[in-house]
Amino acid sequence: MSDHADTLNDKGKRNLDIIVKNAMKMNNLIDDLLNLSKVGQVEMHKSSVDMVSVVNEVLTDLKLSGTTIPNEITIHDLKPVHGDFSLIKQVG
Repeated sequence: MSDHADTLNDKGKRNLDIIVKNAMKMNNLIDDLLNLSKVGQVEMHKSSVDMVSVVNEVLTDLKLSGTTIPNEITIHDLKPVHGDFSLIKQVG
């Protein structure tokens, strides 16, 4: 992208941008699958988990990854659950 961006027209730049974003999404999916495959090998650390915190962290991670999310999201009251914070967050 850095080598040829100045020689591409607008359509080529858009297409290249789409390819880069999709490659990054695929990389994240592969990382998530690898992490999920390790679930059986990792000891769970169960505790009370604030689900609003989980949702907020997942939204932050999505924003940082460049994923387009709605400008306004309503999070209703969520009761805490008993489980492993990291594993619950992976599901999000």
